[in-house]
Amino acid sequence: MLSLQKANYLSEWTMALEPSLQSFESYKAAQTTARLSTICAVVLGLTVIALICLIIVLFPLKEVQPMLVTLKDKGEQVVRIEPLERNEKAQILLMETLSRQYVSLRETIDLQTEEVRWKHLSLMTGSQLNEEFMSLMKPENQDSPFKKRQEEQVTREIQILSSTSLAPSAPNIFQVEWISRDRHKGQVIGQGHWISTLTVSLEPHEVSLEDQYINPIGFTVTHYTLAQKGSTDVQK
Repeated sequence: MLSLQKANYLSEWTMALEPSLQSFESYKAAQTTARLSTICAVVLGLTVIALICLIIVLFPLKEVQPMLVTLKDKGEQVVRIEPLERNEKAQILLMETLSRQYVSLRETIDLQTEEVRWKHLSLMTGSQLNEEFMSLMKPENQDSPFKKRQEEQVTREIQILSSTSLAPSAPNIFQVEWISRDRHKGQVIGQGHWISTLTVSLEPHEVSLEDQYINPIGFTVTHYTLAQKGSTDVQK
């Protein structure tokens, strides 16, 4: 009789314990699943990050910026590189340098390189101003300074003295001061002191493949005047 009661008690205790065991097993299974899901998520995240880094290295999505290299100081000899379009000072310096080059191309007369120089000049000049200059200088014009010098065999060399930007009071306007020396058969026969004033802009333009390197930034002179220093007379 006692053995039967013990058996019944053990049976009831086992039946009561079964739901707890099932809940514990379910908990363990859920815990294992969650752990595996976390591991998979971490691995997947690291894989995505690695792929993104690889794409950035192989295909850098960066905009190429034009650069201007200038020396901070002649004594220091330290090179400073600055993005052109993000630095107003660098852009003004470049425009000033091109203004000096423009004056040299326009005002030099050596009776030898005019064809090449005037071609370069035309790619740096607005259409109306270029037409006026070419009409003035062409040999068919009786008042052409070039024709007169060609007949007299008088050349003109120039020396740039200084240049300056009139910004901010007059943005896009530059002045170039220079000296001219007229020569005949190698001898200096005359000298002048001049100031050229240029109104410039950066304009899009279409050129042939071989001419694209002459003026790659679209530097364009739209107005040009010339005055002898110490004189009030202005020439265009």
